[in-house]
Parts: sequence; C-alpha cells; structure tokens
Amino acid sequence: MDAFSQVVGVGKPLKISGKVDNDVTKLELLMTLPGGKVKRRKVSLLGAGVFAHAEYFCTKEKKGHYSVELMGEDGHGPVVLALFPVACGSADHLRKVRVTMKKPTVDMAASKAAREAFDLVNAYRKKNKMKAYKWSVKLAAVATAHSDEMCKFKSIYHLSPITGAPDKRVKRAGIKTDLVAENVAVASSPESIVSSWIMSEGHRLNMVLKDGVYGAVGVCKASINKSIHYYATLVVTGKIR
Repeated sequence: MDAFSQVVGVGKPLKISGKVDNDVTKLELLMTLPGGKVKRRKVSLLGAGVFAHAEYFCTKEKKGHYSVELMGEDGHGPVVLALFPVACGSADHLRKVRVTMKKPTVDMAASKAAREAFDLVNAYRKKNKMKAYKWSVKLAAVATAHSDEMCKFKSIYHLSPITGAPDKRVKRAGIKTDLVAENVAVASSPESIVSSWIMSEGHRLNMVLKDGVYGAVGVCKASINKSIHYYATLVVTGKIR
C-alpha cells in the first residue's frame, strides 16, 4: 500500500496516475469529504494496468482535509492500492496519515478471530475516550452470515445481491434500532482487519460512533492460494428497542 499527501489549489485538479498489476480489473476512487460525506469515482484502466485520472477536490470546499483511497478489484475481490490525504489550498489542512503494514498471517478459529477483532475495535474506542460497544449475540449472527456470504463469493461488499443493505439484514433478524453501521474487510489477521478499518475514513468513523451501543464481528476463514484470509464484518447499532 502506498501513502502520500497532496496539497491542491482551489479550482485546480489533482492528477492521479500509475500502473497496477495485470490481475486488477477495476479501479475506483473513494473520497471522504471534509464534512464526512463519501463520494466514489470510477477510474478507467487504459491497458496493461495503466491508469490516469483527474479529480477536482476543491471546487466547493475552499479548505479542509480529504481522505482518499484508490480501490482496486482483482480475482480475490476489492483491495486498497493507495491511501492518502488531500488538502485544499494549504498544507496546514493536512492531517498525519499513519500506514500500518499487514501483520503476518495468523491461523486461528474464525470465532476467535472475530472476538479479537471486536476487542481491538473497543480498544480503539477506549483510546478515543469512548464507551465500548456491547457484544450482541444477534448482531454476531448477522455479521457472521454476511461474512460467510462474502467468503463464498470471495469478494467484500456492503450491498448484498441476496440480503440487501446492512439495515435490512439487521431488521430481518428482528432487531429494532434507529442506527445501523457496517464495516467489511478481508485480511490476514484480526490486527490487519482493524488496521484497515482505521486507515479507511468511512470505516474508522463507524468505530467511533457517538450513538453506537451494541456491536459484533463475524468472521469467515478461507484459504486462497494456500494463504489464510479472514472475511470480516463489523455491525454496530444504537439502542435496541
């Protein structure tokens, strides 16, 4: 994973270009705006893995920090290829980005990986002086079912072709709440699962929800090219009625 920072003048485009492995078939730019809204842009592959894209970040926001992820998709599903901040007009608007390399693959039971990932999520909340999410057996079942599905199709996604959106899955489980948030990932250990969520602005925000009360992580363990991969889903809700 690459990480770099850019300062963009107001009204000027940021040009992003490079080359990816031949097995990457799709590219997408995921941008979290200063106000928290997330926008997505398709990035065209020009052949032989080459891509070039120009994006206007600062047409409406004259200052502030953008978190940008370049997402690719290969035969195993989505993968983050680059993560970097963008500031409008001044380097003072940049926040430091810390990139943590993936931990070596750890072989453990899916249920243990799920609880370890959940404990790491709560450790992150504690670090941010927030109350821990309370483990919910019902949410664990919802999260595990979604991870099992992603495991089956070897892809990660929020909108399922079978069960729909996260809130629909929670509602179908008989859980009544006004807040539903979901994180998904595929990684080699509980540590790398949570690290990927921390590095992704949208996923990170779901870990520090002010009104989040209950949560659970579900994991499916898969072997891909003789390597262990954990497909993980974190589901968070507010108060349950």
